[in-house]
Amino acid sequence: MKEIDVKYIFLLYDNRSGSTMISEILDSFDQIEVTYEIRFPIFILEYNKSLSDRSAVDYFFEQLEQKTDFRSYPIQLDEFRIVTYKFLERFTKENLFKACLEAFIELSNLSNSKHVFFKVPGAYYYVHEIANILPRASFLEIIRDGRAVFVSKRNAVNTEGYKMEASVINAALNWAKKMRLTIGLDNVSRIRFEDVVLYGETWLIDHLNSESVVSVNATKKLGGGYRDKILESQIHLHGNVGKSVLKSKIVDWKNEISQNELWVYNLFAKRQLELLGYEPQVSSKSITANRLIELIYEVFSFLALKLMRLTKAFFSDKSILIKIKHQFK
Repeated sequence: MKEIDVKYIFLLYDNRSGSTMISEILDSFDQIEVTYEIRFPIFILEYNKSLSDRSAVDYFFEQLEQKTDFRSYPIQLDEFRIVTYKFLERFTKENLFKACLEAFIELSNLSNSKHVFFKVPGAYYYVHEIANILPRASFLEIIRDGRAVFVSKRNAVNTEGYKMEASVINAALNWAKKMRLTIGLDNVSRIRFEDVVLYGETWLIDHLNSESVVSVNATKKLGGGYRDKILESQIHLHGNVGKSVLKSKIVDWKNEISQNELWVYNLFAKRQLELLGYEPQVSSKSITANRLIELIYEVFSFLALKLMRLTKAFFSDKSILIKIKHQFK
């Protein structure tokens, strides 16, 4: 079957980095569509079972419904499976990845657009794999000051009811790691959340045109809105959708983080902050008793967090529990 003639752009972003605000701006322009957050592309890339024949792919679709949030999508799995087979040329992971994206575009009525931006949580870690499967695809990285990201995560609750982040060290290490993942990649364009807030949507479109990410004019769509695309399970995380973003949003986070926390964050992410043009925001670099106490507290908090996650992962792995049970028989 003929491929859908749409340019694919994958958004790379950390949570609480302004991706929804930027998605809303992009989606308001003619010839651009931005998807709601979809997790099935990463599920395909991480899938480690055979995909060598139809029965194996049928089993994949059963797992897709059970192990992802696909049930919350406004498309039916059976229909998705049928349309995927229309596009599937060979039984390989790479071809299934392409066919699933094409099926999603067709069923979501996005095929008339010139550009589709995919919001795929975790795409940061699979840029090379996606680029190998889709050589013509582009990537747009949305960057926000990591300390602002930390404050926003600390104030937000995930879908399971927990704070998105509580550890300064964990936040700094994770943010810095993501920023390092795209260094030196030619097919990745970058925008800073702060620049979009300061200079506006016309600047954003002009910038993306100049970077050859898109090729569009500044014509706006009539009707609709990105809010209508956000899944019900995620809407509580996006309270600012449809509202004007004040420029104070760039600096408000500074009132919610202490100098000691800033100092600790900078210890673990200073180089990435500087490379991306973010000022230290620390009044003094010297080590004080209070900062040392803060560092010790944050180290213990970080280790406790890691231990808790390891424990949870251990006891959620049924195969490990079965092995332990057999040892005591």
